[in-house]
Amino acid sequence: PFRQNSDFWYLTGFDEPNAVALFLSHKPKGERFILFVLPKEPDKEVWFGYREGVEGVISSFGADFAHPLEDLSKELGNYLKDAQGLVFRIGKHPTVEPLVLKLWAEQLDEKQRSGFAPNSLTPPCHLLHQLRLKKGPEEIDSIRKAVAISAQAHELARERTKVGMNERQVQALIEQYFLNQ
Repeated sequence: PFRQNSDFWYLTGFDEPNAVALFLSHKPKGERFILFVLPKEPDKEVWFGYREGVEGVISSFGADFAHPLEDLSKELGNYLKDAQGLVFRIGKHPTVEPLVLKLWAEQLDEKQRSGFAPNSLTPPCHLLHQLRLKKGPEEIDSIRKAVAISAQAHELARERTKVGMNERQVQALIEQYFLNQ
């Protein structure tokens, strides 16, 4: 099963694979949160799950603009233009990384003519992990609820486990309880 990157989830709340988010502090309000996502394809959703698509991420996730993922290479340079620095995690995104590095190098080369280019490439990990340490009341309530459900599921599994059961059967008991909550 797919599990979204925790940092990406924290920043966007978006739970679909193969998405790219841009947060553009150098742009005016209303042009700062951009998502590149897989297009909505209802016929494939039967097999691969529901997709928000470009229109859905704007209405459901508050993106200012959204594009199909296939347009990333065409659009990224325009969005990064005039950025003072880039925040990007090297070594984790093999399909996006070459594009980001190429655009950054091109902008550095253009600096001689324009006098402007992003002056740094910084990983987001430290900052994001510091932000994620602080929990608001809603997050604390959600964590408490998840812990209670998990404890109840494990207690149920303990009560129903019998000699001869294998791990998958115990796992099924726990997951069935999760799904019923």
